[in-house]
Amino acid sequence: ADIDEIAQREISVSQESLQAVAYASDGKGLKSNDAAIYQALKTCIEQVARGERTSTEFTLGTKMSEEALDRLDVNAIVAYLLNDCPFDLYWHDKTRTQENGQDTDGVYCKYYDDGRIVFSFKVSAPYRVSDGELYKMNSAYKGTVDAARQKAQSIVDTNRDCTDYDKLLNYRNAICDLVTYDYAAQGGALYGNSYQVINVFDDDMYSNVVCEGYAKAFQYLCDLTDFDNDVECHTVTGVTDAGNGAGEHMWNIVRVGGDESYLVDVTNCDAGTIGEGTALFMTDELAGSVDSGYTYNNGWSSITYQYGGESREVYGAQILSLANDDNSGEALLHVKGDNSGTQDPVQEDSD
Repeated sequence: ADIDEIAQREISVSQESLQAVAYASDGKGLKSNDAAIYQALKTCIEQVARGERTSTEFTLGTKMSEEALDRLDVNAIVAYLLNDCPFDLYWHDKTRTQENGQDTDGVYCKYYDDGRIVFSFKVSAPYRVSDGELYKMNSAYKGTVDAARQKAQSIVDTNRDCTDYDKLLNYRNAICDLVTYDYAAQGGALYGNSYQVINVFDDDMYSNVVCEGYAKAFQYLCDLTDFDNDVECHTVTGVTDAGNGAGEHMWNIVRVGGDESYLVDVTNCDAGTIGEGTALFMTDELAGSVDSGYTYNNGWSSITYQYGGESREVYGAQILSLANDDNSGEALLHVKGDNSGTQDPVQEDSD
């Protein structure tokens, strides 16, 4: 009934968007009105990513009452979008700013008396038409974006006949083969491609990424994949006390069979890191909990992962509780499956 309050969008928005609003109950964990707004915005974001629209100011026309508008959880909607669109938000600058007297993460939302809601997603500097036009895309980069999308799809296609575990492992290997950690970007002031999927899949040996790029790339490959079993990949944020990206960090949680979750930190699986190889890939060699954090110790060094508040709110303890020394690891065996007779197109680093 609440979704029915979402009536019509602007005429400029495609019929695909209208259908998205109508069928927004997709189990995302959002309340019905929030889910409808989420799905409509997601459709607009996908249109920008494909070069079908240049404005990143999205006007949603609704018949929602003032009370219903007040109940919208805008922060949750945006948090889900940031987590669920690892590729399609390659153009978005989510750095915290002050806009119209409000503190925002690159998204400004404004309500109107007639029921309209306008979400403005700030465009990252490399993709703007000009420095002053914060909400307009420059379509000149469409070729680079399309090539990156095709590169990612080719990796998925190459591993199509592998077991689920081999697919995940080969995605880790492919990402680590394509990029290294971008230390210069970590200390820079700008938020751009070093934080995005584009730098991983652009076939440019000189473009690299920080932890956010590693994690988004891994989730994007998983999002493109048809797994044989129930495998989900999520991107989480928090803090680590060691390794590349120490401090504020981003990594992945792989949920297997709806039963157990495993940590994947592709950033710190790369060469020369604490988890080089597979030590921090689908591991159950962890100690800790969601509240205290999870620690991996290889005998001479350690790294602790502490979830941030946004990830706790979006995913909850069930997904964030990791397989560790106290678990049997049955889910890991389940996703590994029978490796006999399978192909492994992307070999693990020899050393």
